[in-house]
Amino acid sequence: MADEPRSGERATAQGPYLRGDGALDAIGQEHLARALRVSFILLAVVMILVLVFFVFSGTKIIKPHEKGIKTIFGRVVATVDQGLSMTWPFPIGDINVIEIQEQSLPVTEFWMYESKENVGKPMEKWRVESDGLRPGWDGALMTGDHNLIHVRLNCTLMIADPVAVMANLNDASTIQTAVWNVLSSAAIRSAATKTAEGLRKQQDVFVEEVKADAQRRLNVLTLDRRKVTDLESRLGQMLASLEQEKRDDAQDKLAKLMAMLRMGLRDNKTRNELLAAAAPTMREEVEGLLAAIFAEFDHDGVRINQVKVSGITWPIRALPAYKAAQDANTKKGEAENKARGDAVEILSKAAGQSYQKLIDVEKVLGTNAETQRGETQSKDEDDKDLIGQYARARDAGNEEQAAQIWSKIDDVLMSNETGGEAAKLISAADGSRTKIEQAVEARLAEFNKKIEGYEKAPQLTLDRLWADTRDRILSNPLIQKFYLTMGKDKTIVKIGGDPDAGKRMRDVLLKKKAEDEGGASQQNK
Repeated sequence: MADEPRSGERATAQGPYLRGDGALDAIGQEHLARALRVSFILLAVVMILVLVFFVFSGTKIIKPHEKGIKTIFGRVVATVDQGLSMTWPFPIGDINVIEIQEQSLPVTEFWMYESKENVGKPMEKWRVESDGLRPGWDGALMTGDHNLIHVRLNCTLMIADPVAVMANLNDASTIQTAVWNVLSSAAIRSAATKTAEGLRKQQDVFVEEVKADAQRRLNVLTLDRRKVTDLESRLGQMLASLEQEKRDDAQDKLAKLMAMLRMGLRDNKTRNELLAAAAPTMREEVEGLLAAIFAEFDHDGVRINQVKVSGITWPIRALPAYKAAQDANTKKGEAENKARGDAVEILSKAAGQSYQKLIDVEKVLGTNAETQRGETQSKDEDDKDLIGQYARARDAGNEEQAAQIWSKIDDVLMSNETGGEAAKLISAADGSRTKIEQAVEARLAEFNKKIEGYEKAPQLTLDRLWADTRDRILSNPLIQKFYLTMGKDKTIVKIGGDPDAGKRMRDVLLKKKAEDEGGASQQNK
């Protein structure tokens, strides 16, 4: 174009598109108009995009495991389920999304720090970082017996009432923090009431206490405070109609009850006292308001489904000592069980099942010794530990009571339930007594017969007795005999025993012993 500067032409001080008077020439005006049109188009596109974004800012997609909470100016107006949902644009309206599926929350506050070197190794082989616990690194629970124990918990939870949770806890991170805090506090309180060994052995009791305590305190955090305040106000107005003395006492009880509920505790005693203080005409309505208040505090916003102990151990440096003590306790238990078993076997062999009445089984064998073996004990205290009762009666000088207990012991020993060596000894004693009685009766009859013969013929009876005595002496193989001839010749008697006579005596004694043992064995059978 003719007006454009050629190559190498010096531009004037006014520029290539300015005239001498400083105004734009036609070409400059055309370039400016083109730039303004492009700028306007870009600005329009941006404004349209901003408008579209603003219009659709209230649109969200709710996933299957989520719940949407619609709010307008911060007030909850509705809940929405899975799918596409729309509301007023932000900041007028909004849709807050909450995860409603079950979530897992580990609580490692009371666990020790695990370095990379220790991960996967048995605790006995862990490398100990320091002589004691390091604040900020290692955690532990303090038990009621002033011991430390490491505990690791795992909690599963879900959002039961998304509206209540959103109104109080706002977002997912706050929910996790709140649950973590109440679980930690509940664990501290529960551990303070137990011994370290009791906590380790009764973990189910521990986790149930932690779960219940944490759930009550979570319910307070997700409480509908306006509704509770309204119920409390209505109840207070009703109590205000009571007489002065009863009114002050009832209002004090109401304040105490509400304070306990807000601390996560259930004071049923104060509740019953408050109900009793109400006038009969208003008692039913007061009971309904109290039930409604308790229902609000028992309503789960966040529900704890389960609490488990995923790890529990003594401090690492105490593990060797604990293991040694545990091994000692195991050996002690094994020795006690063996001793109880041996005692039961010995007692059963001694007296059969009757030994349970003769001794204090709980004291001798342990409280559960008999239960473990399926044996039953006498529930009557008078028929228990008869030997001990007899000894105590004798020590107290109560001979009459001792005689009565002795009679009971005799009844037990003589009953058909008594077996073992006691039954054998009693049977053998009965047999010996019968044999002795029969022998004495036979000798008595023989003696009476001899008396009768003597009275009739004294000399003949004496001669016969002498003859019988001589025959018994001479026929007795255990007596060594010496025969002397009649006359004046000198007789020499050798005092030394006859070997043959000694042998014969020994044979006779052995034979008699064998016969006696055979007879006793046959009698026992």
